[in-house]
Amino acid sequence: MAGDPIADRAGTRDDTLRRRLVLVAAIAAAIGTLHFADHAIRGQIVVERGLDPDWNHSGWPFQHDFTPFTISMIVVYVLLLGGIWFTLRGRLWAGYWLGTAIIIGAIVVFVHFVGSDAETPKMIIDTYDNLAAGIPALVVLLGVVAILAVMAGLAVYVRRASGHW
Repeated sequence: MAGDPIADRAGTRDDTLRRRLVLVAAIAAAIGTLHFADHAIRGQIVVERGLDPDWNHSGWPFQHDFTPFTISMIVVYVLLLGGIWFTLRGRLWAGYWLGTAIIIGAIVVFVHFVGSDAETPKMIIDTYDNLAAGIPALVVLLGVVAILAVMAGLAVYVRRASGHW
């Protein structure tokens, strides 16, 4: 006895959409890891070279102090890895990923582009004092922004394709 072809197609479609959500989240986690590693490396450079301490945007577990870096790292990994876990189990869907893209995007924009304490692209280059190291760090930062935009766009697409958030 064959199953319901409409339900089977919907299940297959949702499985495909779920895999896409998880793939984008996994890519975001990977690029985010590179970005957090860059923060840790630059924080160590600031300490070793005696640069302006305001340029140090690192913290525990790479340095002794518990800082906003630490909080943002925890938030990002909880959102991404927890989201992947629950999406694979069918508990989270497009609305979660749209919210996650907005939250992490707001953190990235605030930290790197807003206000006098922002860790600007110029500060990243100046910390490395070497374009060969600074440019890849900026590419990773732009990669974070890009994958978050993809995540938000995919969430909207999944909502439209599946009919639910």
